[in-house]
Amino acid sequence: MSKVSLRYARALSAACGKEGKQAQELSAQLKLAAEALAGKEAQTFFANPRVKKSLKIKVIDKTFAAAEPAVIRLLKVVVENNRADEILNVTKDFESILAETTGLIQAKIETASKLEPRLLDKLTAAIEKLTGREVQAETAINPRLLGGVKITLGDDEVIDLSLSNKLNKLSKALTA
Repeated sequence: MSKVSLRYARALSAACGKEGKQAQELSAQLKLAAEALAGKEAQTFFANPRVKKSLKIKVIDKTFAAAEPAVIRLLKVVVENNRADEILNVTKDFESILAETTGLIQAKIETASKLEPRLLDKLTAAIEKLTGREVQAETAINPRLLGGVKITLGDDEVIDLSLSNKLNKLSKALTA
């Protein structure tokens, strides 16, 4: 978290108030916008001092016309202040603030192959029981895990129950 990105994230959080559903929608839209603005071409365009700010704002207006007004306003302010490179950090900070205020916890669930919906529901329920918080799960396939599951809660807590992790631990124990 940088002070700059946290400031923008707090402003968006204040703009959406305490309504969790609206905040979730804003978070999803902000994430999509951040991915678009984080691309190399977009970064080059928005960082170019020769491109007038008015043109940059027009691009924001046209590209994100379907987004919520709060997201568009945030993007415009970020671009006007030459901070387009901070948008991914703003998104992460906003998600952290959202999780704190709504009691949600972000969980990235990685498996070696696609997880069946029934198993994902069971796993999500187990994480909710473990944390005592509602879980917003994001899944990813990571063949390097070989099997099992790796769960990242929030930004820092990792529960690694993968086969590759167990094999690494066994290998270290045998060579010690």
